[in-house]
Amino acid sequence: MRLPRTRVYGIVLAEVGGVGLDGARCKVALRDGSIIPGALAKLADGVLTLKMSRTVELALSWDTVSRIDVQSPRLTHLSDMKPDEEVQQSIVAVRRTWKRDRNVIGGILRLRVFDAQTNREIEFQKGIGSHSLCRLTYELDGEYDRFLATVGIDAGTHGKGDCDISVTGDGKALYTQRVTGQDKTPHELQLDISGVRRLTIAVEPGHDLDLADHVNWCDARLIRKPTP
Repeated sequence: MRLPRTRVYGIVLAEVGGVGLDGARCKVALRDGSIIPGALAKLADGVLTLKMSRTVELALSWDTVSRIDVQSPRLTHLSDMKPDEEVQQSIVAVRRTWKRDRNVIGGILRLRVFDAQTNREIEFQKGIGSHSLCRLTYELDGEYDRFLATVGIDAGTHGKGDCDISVTGDGKALYTQRVTGQDKTPHELQLDISGVRRLTIAVEPGHDLDLADHVNWCDARLIRKPTP
């Protein structure tokens, strides 16, 4: 049976019995906000092929892919860890507490993307929702090599928000960036944290005090050093 794409709301593929897949397990995020889990099969001639089951493959045009998140025992999401230290203050906005895997007001983590054709939103399942001023420090004990995240103002602010974000390792600035609700795309972080024992992510008030500074650290994750 064939259905026009306009009538399809979503597709769920599952293999009864939980048979494992060969290849690296991953989640592929598309530019329209869709997230597709599977195993990497190949990338050739502008086409990414995912194994959905032992017998089913899905071909995706590389132009439609926003990012690929590979799942590995070496990967740890920051939202699954407990901060060693927390600092949270408010100036004029209602004081809000940071959230695990939700935005700071308890909703889905969403970031806006502007391009020539569309104004779209991308949803994330993992991450940290925070507000200015917020500083979270984690004990890493030098066990990780990389820190990755997709950061921006939550789409729910409708273009409002203006703040400064930073990542610090053992007191040394690793990344600083002004973030606003008018940014065209989220900020992609890929930081070398080799040897870092204490990692701090922070959101500081910007030009408009702390109003609407709802910052999402989406897919904030650490990559552990390989075992010798």
